[in-house]
Amino acid sequence: MGRCNCRSAREWRRLNLRPCSSWHSGSTMGGAMGIAEERRIYPRPPIVEAVVEFTFQDPLPSNALLTALEDRLKERYGGKKEKQEVVRVSARIEEQHVSTSTSREEHVTFLRTTDGLRLIGCGSDLLSLHVLAPYPGWESFEEQILEAVNALPDNIRQARVSSISVRYIDRLTLPPGAESPADFLTCLPLRPAGLPSTLAAFSVETQTADTETETFAQLRVAGAEGGDAEERFHVTYDLALQRRPREGFALADGKWKQVVDELHLKQREVFEASITDNMRELFQ
Repeated sequence: MGRCNCRSAREWRRLNLRPCSSWHSGSTMGGAMGIAEERRIYPRPPIVEAVVEFTFQDPLPSNALLTALEDRLKERYGGKKEKQEVVRVSARIEEQHVSTSTSREEHVTFLRTTDGLRLIGCGSDLLSLHVLAPYPGWESFEEQILEAVNALPDNIRQARVSSISVRYIDRLTLPPGAESPADFLTCLPLRPAGLPSTLAAFSVETQTADTETETFAQLRVAGAEGGDAEERFHVTYDLALQRRPREGFALADGKWKQVVDELHLKQREVFEASITDNMRELFQ
């Protein structure tokens, strides 16, 4: 994602694209759902992973999160633990000599359910909850989040949180023979005049901020043909929303619930505004 790949001639796809200033003409093929519209529940949601993350203002005592949750939720999260490390490289410059050294530091340890579909990430200053496909629905994921927060000891629940994030990663696959991604997506990149009309691949990242609510968003959308026998067009849709309140608050006071709900609603609003009814039909 984000890399430019040299493609052979057979990988290029000729699409029936409109000669306008973007690969999306502005039509939503039936309109996008606003936040006030009735909630849509798809039988086959395209969600690959959903994440809710809490970042603490100050680092917690070593392995405090991991020890507490591993002990209190061991029956549910009995799968194999996974450690994610950070490799740090440092350099020292002396006369006519440069020396480098590397070190590995544990960043996050993940607890897993036995089926591997639900995870809890425990770091020195963060707690993250993950659910993998098949997506069980927001209410089920919400229960997972609440269970983990309630399992925290009082000293951690009283620690102040500096940010809360909600992130959804979707895998969108257009049907064989689809003529134009613009019939399915409203968030395609602009095409300058004179650029060839064949869309072989794209990658776009957008970062926006609402200073009034202290909400930040990062949307990454990338698409390309290939990856299966039918060489269909595949799109990765990755949206992360983060709230950074001016004054942090503790998990114990319950304010985090409203923040998570608001970010989740905003995520749904943005996603629905990014797709057309043609795409929605694929989730039925």
